[in-house]
This record gives sequence, C-alpha cells and structure tokens, in this order.
Amino acid sequence: MDDKGWRKVAREVSRAGVIASTIYILASFSLLFTRHVHEHAKTMLYSGLLLFPHSVAIAYVASGATGRSTKATGVAALLSIPALLAPLAALYDPFLTPSLLFLLGGLPLALASLIAAGQRGGSLRLSLVMTAVTYISTALTIASWLLRRGGLFSQYSLGLTMSYTIALIYSVTFHSLPATYKDKPVTLLGYVSVALTSISSLLVVWDLVGEGLPLLLLSMYTYIVGARLYRVPQYIAWVRSNIKRGTAAYRGMKYYLDGHIFVIATALLATAMIGYEVLKPGPCSVGCILLSLHVLALGFSWMHVAIHAPMMLPVIVGVRHAKRYNIWPYLLTILSLLLWPGAGLASLILILASFAAMILVFLRL
Repeated sequence: MDDKGWRKVAREVSRAGVIASTIYILASFSLLFTRHVHEHAKTMLYSGLLLFPHSVAIAYVASGATGRSTKATGVAALLSIPALLAPLAALYDPFLTPSLLFLLGGLPLALASLIAAGQRGGSLRLSLVMTAVTYISTALTIASWLLRRGGLFSQYSLGLTMSYTIALIYSVTFHSLPATYKDKPVTLLGYVSVALTSISSLLVVWDLVGEGLPLLLLSMYTYIVGARLYRVPQYIAWVRSNIKRGTAAYRGMKYYLDGHIFVIATALLATAMIGYEVLKPGPCSVGCILLSLHVLALGFSWMHVAIHAPMMLPVIVGVRHAKRYNIWPYLLTILSLLLWPGAGLASLILILASFAAMILVFLRL
C-alpha cells in the first residue's frame, strides 16, 4: 500500500473513532439521568477522555507524517480498531482489558509520532515528540496502577486524565496556536509541561493525590507561557488588522482565539477550586478526587474540545462546515463547571447544551 492508501486508513479509523466515541459520550451522559453513576464513569473515561482524543490524535499524527511514518501511522490506526470496544469492555472489567485495548494502538502511534518528528522541524517536531511522550507516560501510569492492584476508579481516571488527555492537549496547542500566527513556542516549557503531567499522574495513582495535583496545576501555567496563550490579545489585534471583519475567516479565527482566553480563565478557576481542596487538612478525600476529575474533564479539557472540534471534526468526519461561530460553547462550559458539584443536574444540562452549541457551530441542518 502506498502513502495515500495508509493516509486513507488513518483517516477512516479516525472518523470511526470520533463517531463511536461521540455516541458513547452521549450514552454516558444519559446514564446519569438514570442514576447509573458507576457505568457513566467507566464509559466516559474510555470514550470521552481516551478514545475521542486518541481518534483525533491519529488524524493529527497522520497530517504531520511523511514516508515511512505515514505507514507507521496507518498500522497504528489499524491496531486502534479494538479500542472502539474499550468503553463496552469497561462495563465488565474497568481496568485491565480496556486499558490494554487503548495501548494496543496508542504505543504504535507513539512510535509513528517519533518517526514523523524525525522528519519534521520546528514546533511541529516538538508537538510530535510531546505526543509520543504522552502515550509513553500514559503507559507508565497504567502499568503503575496495575502493579499497585487496587484503589478507586475515580483515582485511576484522574491519573489517566492527567497523563493522557491534558498532556495531549498541550502537545497539540504548543504547535497549533503559535504556528497559526507565525510565532514560536518555548520548546523547554513544552517538555516541562508533559513531564509535570506525567509525574503528577504517577503520584496520583500511588496515593499521593495532594502532592500530584499542585504539579498538574503548575503545568497549566508552563503551558500558558510556553504555548504563548498569554499573547492571544496580540493575535486578536493582528486578526482585526489583517482579516476583513464579518468574513468566515475572521469569525473562525476570532472563535479560535476567544477559546484560548476562556482556557486561561478555566485554568484560574481550576487553580481556585482544586487548590481549595488540596489546602484542606489531611489527605485528598474522595470528594477532592471527584472534584478535581470533573474540573479537569468538564472544564479544562472540554474547553479545548470546544475550541478544536468545530475546526477538526468537519474535516475528519467529512461534512461541510456551517461556520456559525459564537462564544456559547465556551460560556456554557464555564457555567457548567461553576455549578458542579453543588447543582449536578443543572451542570449536566449545561454541559449537554455546550455540546449542542459546539456541534451547531459546524453542522449544517
């Protein structure tokens, strides 16, 4: 098979993973309405926090691959097909089986990403190396948990969210944001950011949650500085000066940049909410773990999904873009985060509204 064929394989598996994980995510949310909380937790971890970003990562690595790295990405995509069943497998075995299904395609994708990095330069090379490190550190987190043999599922979920979901977000943004505006990231801070997520996740799975969470929060700020999020106002000024207002290009760029302002706000909010729990006397409780997990998943991670999904999903799924750009996905996400856990039902309704608003940005009706 030639490079074009392998790219098609990666694209088709990525599309299948995105569609499947979206269905799983909606099913997982519906489980909350029927009070199947544990089933919700299992399906959401392996669909929303692992399968969905992994499916997007396949397309991302494929877009940066050339030559032999294209074939390696295609092979990794094929090996990722069993991961489509991971959320279902988690209902019967929440740890070993779905984790191994994820790693079956994840570790080969790490290798493909490293090969592609060797063929590239600049911020794209940094991004691809960070992506590979993300998968390797996630494998270490899983191995550490299995060696430990026991503990809360929410604790395992928190560790994987740190080592994989958040680290993958860093990996993509360190390239995508500054490169879009002809800027450069701080390379050292890219490696520091993924190192902090890796160390924090290992601390969490080894019952040092209170020690791991501050490192994770610190990584948000090395990310904000290293990926140049703090320069977003300058990027907005450039867009206003160089792109005609009212055009789809202007509205799309403004949507993208506004999202990163909301990311900074979410990082500050996460620091306040998680920091308050960590500073309480004694070890981090179950409530602390659950709050941290939801702040990172519903807040920080979901905000990045709201930024990138309307840009990437039409290309991955193969639909024409409606280009209805607005800030409602961001506002609803912030409101949902503020209401959790005090008003759980209202928070759930708002995050579903955020999901709908995000889809309406690009879906033609």
